[in-house]
Amino acid sequence: MATSSSAQDQQLIYFGDPMCSWCYGFGSELDQIHAAFPDLDFKMVMGGLRPYGKEKMSELDDFLENHWDEIHNKTGKAFKKDILKDLDFVYDTEPPSRAVVTFRKFLPEKELSFFHAVQRAFYANNKNTHLLDTYLEILDDFDVDKQSFTKAWKSEEMDRATLAEFRYSGQVGIRGFPSLVLKKGDQYTIVSNGYAKAEGIIRSIKKELDKN
Repeated sequence: MATSSSAQDQQLIYFGDPMCSWCYGFGSELDQIHAAFPDLDFKMVMGGLRPYGKEKMSELDDFLENHWDEIHNKTGKAFKKDILKDLDFVYDTEPPSRAVVTFRKFLPEKELSFFHAVQRAFYANNKNTHLLDTYLEILDDFDVDKQSFTKAWKSEEMDRATLAEFRYSGQVGIRGFPSLVLKKGDQYTIVSNGYAKAEGIIRSIKKELDKN
């Protein structure tokens, strides 16, 4: 393990999933944390909550409804629940994760904004995250060519890149989302696991950055 590192070796890594409800609830906190460290390299990793899942959303109806109510009460985030009654919708988080990985290829500086937009599309508007049209509609707000995005989203390259992120999350030892990891040289420190308020996480990051 590295005992010291330069600013160039330091990175704040966010592990999340567009269809992770606590990640959705954590959105405002993440924005505050990101803004608090403008000079710290920020990386997003799609961790894979339920990639390649086969369960229907309706099979998880009661659990998810209670879960979403808890998050709404804690964070104020809006949830539309119609999709919980959809007998056909499969809870597979790979397609939206691949959309974020694909978007990064074209406009990496806006990746977090796109990630939030995908979350809102699903949770607040119940858009179908299996459909390309869901992401093309979001792209109306971003300077990304839709034809190029479409080709990339459907490509084996993006399939492999997304799977690589799922595997990386496991290799680092992430066991839940959202998680934030501070990387200093070759040393990884988990500074947040699960939902928490920004203030405490910012203090933890500053404390770790101050260590030699």
